[in-house]
Amino acid sequence: MMTQNQPKLLVVDDMPINVSLMEEMVKNEYQIFSAYNGADAIKIASNNKPDLILLDIIMPEMDGYEVCQTIKNNSLTKDIPIIFITAKDHIEDESFGLKMGAIDYITKPFNLSIVKQRIQNHISCQEHQKALQEVIECKQKQLIHCEKLSSMGTLMAGITHEVNNTMTYVLGNLRMIKKYNNKFSSFYSSTEKLIGNLDHHTDVNDIENSLQEFKELNESELKSGKVLAYSQESINDCIEGMDRITSILKNLKLFSHQDDETSQTPELCDINSCIDMSVKLVANELKYKSELVRDYSNNLPQINACELQLSQVFVNLLINACHAINKQGIISISTDFKDNNVIIQVSDNGCGIPEEMQERIFEPFFTTKSREIGSGLGLSISHDIIKMYQGNITINSIVGTGTTFTISFPIEKANID
Repeated sequence: MMTQNQPKLLVVDDMPINVSLMEEMVKNEYQIFSAYNGADAIKIASNNKPDLILLDIIMPEMDGYEVCQTIKNNSLTKDIPIIFITAKDHIEDESFGLKMGAIDYITKPFNLSIVKQRIQNHISCQEHQKALQEVIECKQKQLIHCEKLSSMGTLMAGITHEVNNTMTYVLGNLRMIKKYNNKFSSFYSSTEKLIGNLDHHTDVNDIENSLQEFKELNESELKSGKVLAYSQESINDCIEGMDRITSILKNLKLFSHQDDETSQTPELCDINSCIDMSVKLVANELKYKSELVRDYSNNLPQINACELQLSQVFVNLLINACHAINKQGIISISTDFKDNNVIIQVSDNGCGIPEEMQERIFEPFFTTKSREIGSGLGLSISHDIIKMYQGNITINSIVGTGTTFTISFPIEKANID
């Protein structure tokens, strides 16, 4: 009886007796799928993702080589290991089969116990590869997050400075509002006193004194309504300042989010908005050393990707551009849509990168900075993130002139709002 936890085996042969023989041999260890022609084999492989395929070569209409090539050309099935089991026993046939992408080649007639052992060996190898891939992916996520935290460390001083400046501004306005509130309280008390005297038919002299006090307070303290306007301005400034802090903290929280399955789910995202979010994070880092020039296309298709991951790429490129400028310079960001590709360029007029170093710029742990400034992982991780979404990143740099990074994402179907 088959169980869901058993490895899946697809047996392909145009001779039913051969398929039955294989099924009988391994039915207790594997989930068995069978096909008697190439077309069915391709369909079953695509729908069921077997862990291993036993494939005959000599079949009508579509031979095993064609089936193997079709499976290997399909992104959904290309990693499924294939063993050819065939009567074609020439060394040239075996060599050709292995070149096609098969992992093994068994000639007929064969020993059942040997075939069974080879199947077990390849299945075991496949399971170990899957486990290793899971470990690699887990470590890669951790590495990406560590690099993200490293970027945050670089940004934190500037972000703290920006928040502190805004908080100082807000607190100053709150103190003014408190002062205005005291004036309003005095005015309110004076108004109550005047109304009370009128209600109780107080002596005319007392009423006149209260009215004079009311007028003097209005003229000296409230300045005929100006304090009310000043108070409203201060409140608006406080709201604006707190909105700025909220925006900074919101972007920081998004950027620092630990990558999980939810945060890595690709969605249609606006590249221009994603860049703007990244710019807000690095704004304080940039403003003392560079002028930022943005040139966005208004007719830009959306990208099916994870916005947080793309933001990490843009933050890294902007920080690198800033570090390349010694005193004052210009950093420019542009977006465009050409030849079914979304194009993003990040340029600076900084020190540039020597040609011999440009070939290694995307290698892990390679850096042109001192170890106190750079880990050598930023561009490598950015490169991997871009490749994850079938994109491409290139560098064009001239020493003493500046550097331009160009990112392109192919768009099969434009998603234009």
